[in-house]
Amino acid sequence: MRIEVRDVSFSYPNNLILDSVSMTMETKSLVCLIGSNGMGKTTLIDLISEKIQPSSGNISIQRDNGSYVDKDIGENLFALIPQGIADPMYLTVRETVSMARFDPARIWKMRLSDYDEKLISQSIELCGMSDKQDRTFLELSGGEKQRVWLAFCLAQDKELLILDESLHALDFSSRIFYFQLLSSLAESGKGILLSTHELSLAEKFADRIIVVKDTNIVYDGPPVNELASLI
Repeated sequence: MRIEVRDVSFSYPNNLILDSVSMTMETKSLVCLIGSNGMGKTTLIDLISEKIQPSSGNISIQRDNGSYVDKDIGENLFALIPQGIADPMYLTVRETVSMARFDPARIWKMRLSDYDEKLISQSIELCGMSDKQDRTFLELSGGEKQRVWLAFCLAQDKELLILDESLHALDFSSRIFYFQLLSSLAESGKGILLSTHELSLAEKFADRIIVVKDTNIVYDGPPVNELASLI
């Protein structure tokens, strides 16, 4: 599976955000999106996830066999953790992750299968939250909440994961755990696009780095030392 962004621009009235940018995202890779605040990282993620439409250019999803995915079903092929996601304060960890297995159109009529329950348990365990799965969000730290949202993302069982600034509430040891997990998921076949300010860990764990600056992609390639000089 491959997402291709080709010559995409986006602007608000009198404010150009992205100017004819191109990039790809594929399965079996961890791609880190780097850039200062306000440089267009979230806008690029919103375009890829179809929350907004480009002013010009094209975004397509291609299967491994070379065929292109119809735009109407493209968004069903990836899982997204956006910035500022609201906490379900009175749901437990397991209840929250379980929501990933429900069809929104039939949510009150569905029952979880044995496969659903197994996938939920595996996702919670991968994110190190098995011992806290009966706690509510009110009882969790900021970092623990981020782990739950990653488990929610994994429980959707999608090939592509898009994560926007999902490390901001984690302490450094938790960030290392998070990067190690994402790297392992990429090795197992997932395609992951992570927007992050964690330069040293991106240099260590990412397969590719994309740097956004002044409306353009100024670097797209393997990890390099001193990423800060590119921002």
